[in-house]
Amino acid sequence: PDSLAMALSVLLSECDAPALESISRRWRLANVERTLLQNVVQSLPRFDETLDRVAQIRFVRTDWWPVASRVARAIRGAAGQSVEPVVALEALRGSLSPEQMNPERLMTGEDLKALGLQPGPQYKDILTALEDAQLAGDVTSRTEAEALVQSLVKE
Repeated sequence: PDSLAMALSVLLSECDAPALESISRRWRLANVERTLLQNVVQSLPRFDETLDRVAQIRFVRTDWWPVASRVARAIRGAAGQSVEPVVALEALRGSLSPEQMNPERLMTGEDLKALGLQPGPQYKDILTALEDAQLAGDVTSRTEAEALVQSLVKE
């Protein structure tokens, strides 16, 4: 499905989400192909954004990153645009170990519960902030994770 998604992504790169969905259904693409196509096309504007390191890591660790980078490189090259944003993100991905891209969780929802926090939507916010801090290299231990959680709860 990668080569089909690449070709379709180039052809449909200017389409919005509803148009992509409609075309995908009309062409009877498999769910995996449709999802890949949508993710790749919707990610193309991100190559023009200034992303912080955490957002860059979240972007390059996606399952569809390899297709998105090749499509962005092809589209930018054909349009005479700089491929430097693609090259920079590819270099970042190549420099990161699997552990740096997907660090082991230092805390889980069960840990938050054990700290006395009531389960709810704030768990997602807290755990996302904790992962962001890990990706940034600001939190590397369970003790630092607990301190961050305590500071987030006080806010």
